[in-house]
Amino acid sequence: MSSITVQDSVILHLSKYSDVIPDIYGMPFDTTQDGNASALGISRAHASIELKKLIGKGQVGSIIAHNPQSSRKRIAYYLQRSGISAVPRINEHIRKENITEDSIFVGQSYPFEVRTDPRKMKAMKEIEKAAKSLSSGQKRSSIVHLTLAIKELAAEGGDFE
Repeated sequence: MSSITVQDSVILHLSKYSDVIPDIYGMPFDTTQDGNASALGISRAHASIELKKLIGKGQVGSIIAHNPQSSRKRIAYYLQRSGISAVPRINEHIRKENITEDSIFVGQSYPFEVRTDPRKMKAMKEIEKAAKSLSSGQKRSSIVHLTLAIKELAAEGGDFE
């Protein structure tokens, strides 16, 4: 199966918010670096790099805005006209290559409370690594990943809801 570039994935993700007018008083969490990273299943640093490239191409713009899920301002991103005009091309590629939305937006399967908390996201990824290790017979590796997940959750203050 063919794949899609991270930049195209970012554009598709931000296209979900193309009806949101950039506003310093409130932008959705999913338009931030953390939001893009969690939706696409990539690191925050990787999301930052790709967003900067897209800004350089003029496809994405940014604004410092309040976010309802955070006590501080964050940089939020939105599509510029050239980014919006790229969406049909990307959708056509996805259709031709039979790429599923689940394979692009891997992080969207997590509950919002998990996606908006970096520690919980890290714990979930460690749990997934543990499951993968266990399915390939690597019990020790699985235990290491589960231990790392527990440490992330315990560092959060022991909130195991």
